[in-house]
Amino acid sequence: MSVRSLSGGLALLLLVVAGCASTYNLSSPRSALGRTDSARGNASAAAKELTAVQRVMHAGDYAMAIPRLKSIIARYPGTDAAVESRYFLGLAHAEMGGLPEALDQLNRYLELAPGGQYAESCRARVTELGEQVEQRYLTPEQLRARIAEREQQVATSPENFDAQLDLADLYWKNQQWDKAGAQYQVVLAQWPQMGNDLTVRSRMELQPDGTYLILTPAEVSRRHAEADPLVIFNTSTYRSGKNRSGWGWGRSYKDDRYNVSGQVTNRGSAKLRNVAIIVTTFGTANRVYESKTVRIGSLNPQDTRAFNLSFEGFDIIENVLRHECVGTFER
Repeated sequence: MSVRSLSGGLALLLLVVAGCASTYNLSSPRSALGRTDSARGNASAAAKELTAVQRVMHAGDYAMAIPRLKSIIARYPGTDAAVESRYFLGLAHAEMGGLPEALDQLNRYLELAPGGQYAESCRARVTELGEQVEQRYLTPEQLRARIAEREQQVATSPENFDAQLDLADLYWKNQQWDKAGAQYQVVLAQWPQMGNDLTVRSRMELQPDGTYLILTPAEVSRRHAEADPLVIFNTSTYRSGKNRSGWGWGRSYKDDRYNVSGQVTNRGSAKLRNVAIIVTTFGTANRVYESKTVRIGSLNPQDTRAFNLSFEGFDIIENVLRHECVGTFER
């Protein structure tokens, strides 16, 4: 095996998320309108998060992108961004060397969006990765046999670069994180230039004292949670008012309310202070109707709180198309 990087020189194009204004069918039931409003808000938030993750991938930080893409899929099911996140999750796994995971996500994207904007490139990537899996991916029994073979080679020829690096990669694939970390340190001690390799950098982090920290999947997920601890989820909307049961030119809108509810949680390990949720309502052409803030206060690690806000700052309630929720906090 020769010196290589699993990055593959992938060039990622960042999405430009454009909002589309739609007009509600005023004959629709109220419940359908509420679901549409919630879906619009989720779609907008999901699209923004996906655009941010694409920037992370463009910078080559695939290890950080993976948990963020999984979060979009879990938090915004049914949105276009959640479907497209499958495609980018497949690319990220491929860049990290996780070929089975990559194929699983790419094939799932094709199932959900066979005519999607990434379908053609996705099919080409699936064909390419499928060939690589046939040639390179090992069954558990084959993996253990290959590890034993490489261990013997390393013991008899410690100067063999290919064997040393391949052994570290095999340990990693076998989820033997400690052995993989120790083996990567052996490689880095003999070939310091490998510190610039994308795969090595995604698995080993040099500390100020000269030691290395193993960037296991659990550690990467923990870092993501610490960097972005406040999570807003389960958001929904509903309309209320004295005259919500009737339609027509004679009805009054003065008592109508557009209500937004949801939950917020602290997934980090430190207490968050002065937590607040800012909710903004929008009309057509991204017109801002009203913005309100609900103050949660302090949130201990793993604490979850519910919130609800009512809005009346609009001309006609049916013109309120979506909302956005943004969380703020102090550590």
